[in-house]
Amino acid sequence: MLVTRVLESDLSKPVSDWLAAKGYVPYAEVAFPRDSARTIDIVARKDNELILVELKVSLTPSVISQTFMCDLITSQRYAAVGTRPTRKGIDRCRQVGIGLLSVRDGRVNVLLHPQITDDMGQGWVREDYSRLIHETLDRMTPNGIGGVPCMKGVGPAQECYDRVQAYKAGHPKATWREIFANVSNHYSSYANMYSGMRFVAERRAKARNIADFQTQQTGKLDVLSSESKLAE
Repeated sequence: MLVTRVLESDLSKPVSDWLAAKGYVPYAEVAFPRDSARTIDIVARKDNELILVELKVSLTPSVISQTFMCDLITSQRYAAVGTRPTRKGIDRCRQVGIGLLSVRDGRVNVLLHPQITDDMGQGWVREDYSRLIHETLDRMTPNGIGGVPCMKGVGPAQECYDRVQAYKAGHPKATWREIFANVSNHYSSYANMYSGMRFVAERRAKARNIADFQTQQTGKLDVLSSESKLAE
């Protein structure tokens, strides 16, 4: 029997639909505050309330850790997996206080609800991180697909880069502060946006150079092949 492989991105729509049914607006691939290298797969918002979800094909220590760290923003955080976790894995999630969702055949089953924790005297941290998340969501377009693998030419940074280029074409003198304020993006600051867009530009330039080199080499091989045939 042919078994279809489940991808993290396959979990995104069922989880987003589940959150939407609860009255939340879901956003995908949201920048983690003060960490430009990390994104949260799904952040859902209803008024000032937030729910964070990290997607993974199976329950691993890394997704438990990632979900646990979301406590800096809110205690309403879940790990969503595409398999039925082991009892040991479920117990570990219960110990650290995170919620757990199992997504099977497009349906979301709640295995654990997150424990509502206090801020341990560090309420200003949660308030600060939560504020930054809300500011980021205000610049983003709802929905989207979370858990997209980091493949060449794929992902929110690539899509943002295209929007930035389109905006700059009509506003050639725009500063990065202006671009950050007017272009839908998932970054937490204009400085992070600039850094991310510069990285994408460098990657695309490198890819073009490689493609040009390969084209030149192919052309040389075609010439040599033609000369060889003429000499026969």
